[in-house]
Amino acid sequence: MISRDKKLLLRKIPQISRILQESSIKKLSTIYGKTVVSLAISKIIEELKKSINNEEELKDALNSLAANVEKYIKNTIIPSISKVINATGTLIHTNLGRTPLDNDILTYSLAVLTRYIDLEFNLYTGQRGDRLWRIAKMLSIITGCDSALVVNNNAAALYLVGKTFGEGKEVIIGMDEVIEIGDNFRLMEILKASGTKVRIVGSTNKTYISDYKNAISREKTGFILKVKKSNFNIEGFTTSPTVKELVRLAKTAKIPLFVDEGSGKLIDTNKIDIPFPSVKELIDMGVDLVLFSSDKLLYGPQGGIIVGKHILINRLRKSPLYRTFRVGKFTIVYLEKLLSSILIESNMPIEKNLPDLGNINKRTEKIKKVVGGEIIKDCSYLGGGSGVLTPIEVPALAFPYKKKTLEKLLLSNPPIVPHVKHNKIIINLTTVFPDEDKIVIERLKQILYGKNSSC
Repeated sequence: MISRDKKLLLRKIPQISRILQESSIKKLSTIYGKTVVSLAISKIIEELKKSINNEEELKDALNSLAANVEKYIKNTIIPSISKVINATGTLIHTNLGRTPLDNDILTYSLAVLTRYIDLEFNLYTGQRGDRLWRIAKMLSIITGCDSALVVNNNAAALYLVGKTFGEGKEVIIGMDEVIEIGDNFRLMEILKASGTKVRIVGSTNKTYISDYKNAISREKTGFILKVKKSNFNIEGFTTSPTVKELVRLAKTAKIPLFVDEGSGKLIDTNKIDIPFPSVKELIDMGVDLVLFSSDKLLYGPQGGIIVGKHILINRLRKSPLYRTFRVGKFTIVYLEKLLSSILIESNMPIEKNLPDLGNINKRTEKIKKVVGGEIIKDCSYLGGGSGVLTPIEVPALAFPYKKKTLEKLLLSNPPIVPHVKHNKIIINLTTVFPDEDKIVIERLKQILYGKNSSC
């Protein structure tokens, strides 16, 4: 039962129609629309009726109503992705959108996409054309492949390949390469879902070429799959066949060899040693198909790219599933411009984004002078399974770990995402754009010392 005092208190809550007439609420209505604002007010009032106990609480709630309405709208009714400051030091950060897009390429893409485009129209024949022919041509020049296909991510590429070449057959894979990728997706589950039967050979640390050879059956084997180890490494007493050994075996047995390279290392890098073969090297070795992501080392939009033999790519293209996984015009336009820049500059996009250690040191020292903290040695990583053994030692700014400090950083505007290690909150500037330093300083001053601090 509601007490008499509670009933009297609830009667003092204004009607929604009256609240909508207040100037601060009217302003929100012009931004978000009356329907959305009304919904937010009704939800807040509903909760207020449950929690309110006295007139002082009611007064405070009504004074902050406009702010709470806007907060509710942003967080619950029409939440939107926020731009964040990545202070983790991980360049390819899956949880933070993997890699930022290039401003020049994005500007070019948007200029093209605001008009009609010859996406599937051949200007030379006046007939329908192939939407991927330009991408396939550039990938052929860059990697030496016969042809190429683009789907919506690398998991889709693996599924399409499995369905097309392995359905009802066995796929041979080494035990040390049966990996789990992000969000608990396991390679075996993707292959099994495609209708293939996974034939695991070897052991966790020792797999021989003879293990693959003994597993091959002309009738049962669909293809051999080699997978780049992602986010882990096996050291010590280990053996695993090289790609060249597997190529020789596959050719002798007349069984196709596919490599899930994953990270998108198209060509060798000049500024950093990424310790696995490039897509070009794999094609040169004789691998039949290579699968990789377009949003890791390529710094492109999400996509899965398959390059290799024309006859195999053509079978994938004719699969009914291909249309299910086909990418849209934004991805195509952006990738075309991205690949043309790789062709012209002969550099991988990751190389433009590698940290200038001298500059990071100066920036870290400058921020320390203003907000304090401790400069420590930290490690930056390529991330995204693109170079787990390639840490880059950099200076970083560290503060004692406090839960409230971390929460305030994550909920600041814009959010600042640090990493936590050894009971310290660490701000690593490797992944902070220089024009964001000023924001980092302002937020740290507010959080650590109070808004009006002169520290």
